[in-house]
Formats: sequence, C-alpha cells, structure tokens
Amino acid sequence: MRARCRVNRLLPALLGAIVLALAMAAGHHLGAVAVQADWDRDTFARVAAEKKAVLDAVAKNEVARQQDLATARATIAEYERKSHEDDARITAERAAADRERLRITIPKRACPAAAGEAAGAGRADAASTVETVELPEPVDRRLRDLAEDADREIAGLRVQLGALQEWIVMHGFYGEVP
Repeated sequence: MRARCRVNRLLPALLGAIVLALAMAAGHHLGAVAVQADWDRDTFARVAAEKKAVLDAVAKNEVARQQDLATARATIAEYERKSHEDDARITAERAAADRERLRITIPKRACPAAAGEAAGAGRADAASTVETVELPEPVDRRLRDLAEDADREIAGLRVQLGALQEWIVMHGFYGEVP
C-alpha cells in the first residue's frame, strides 16, 4: 500500500509535468508558427517593395530613353538641315568661283603703258599700289584641275594615315590596345 500511496502522490506531479511539457511543446509550436508567419509577411512585403522599385526604375528609364530618342531625332534633323544648307552654300560658292576666273596680283605700274601695250583691265586695291589681272582660261582650268587632284591625293593620304595609325596602336607600338 505504501507503494500505492507513493504513486498516488506522484501521479498529480507526474500529470502536471506531462501537462507542462505538452503546454511548452504546444507553445513552442505556436510561437514558431507565429514567427514563421511574421517572417513570411516581412519577406512578402520586402519582395513587393523591391518589385515596385524595379518597376519604377524601369518606367523612369523608359521615360529617359524616350526623351533621349526625341533629342537624338531633333539633333539629327538639325544636322541634316544644316548639312543641306552647307551643301547648297558650298555648291553656290563653287559655281561663283567657276564663273570668275583666277587672278594674280601685280604691282601697279608707275609709268603709263608704253606704245603697243594695252592698259590693264584689272581691279586696283584701296591704296592703288597693286592691281589684279585675270589668268588666261587654259591656265585657270589647269590650276583648278591641279587643286582638285591635290584634294583627292590628300584625302587618299588621310585614309592611309588613319590605317597606319590603327596598325600602330593595334600592334602595341603606341599606347595600349583599346
């Protein structure tokens, strides 16, 4: 009987310990679930905020891109307009230059023309110390042809120079390879 008394006295303590252990386990489980729910809500809110920030940045970049495109289109249109104006001006200047023959400047004669010499039909400068005389047509045309040949030769030499400079840089003789 003594053993039974001991069991009767220990039984409430044992039951209390079991109930306490179950309550602690249930409390831990409920606490873990609550912490996980808070964590999930925080993660969801952070992901939503990051997604919104990315979408806002994409929209802002698209607006900036559209503005850049509009600016580029306006710049290209202005460039083309000025290019056409410059082409027209250059064409007109060349046509005017072709209509007027080349002239050379000579000192104005101190004495009147001698017998058999024709008086110069050239223009005098403001100080009346020099006058200009038109070159004969064949000389004028030959000088213009030589100038065009020289321009073409210079353009070819510039192309060759650019190729040589690229070769020098590419082979490391000047600076680092880009």
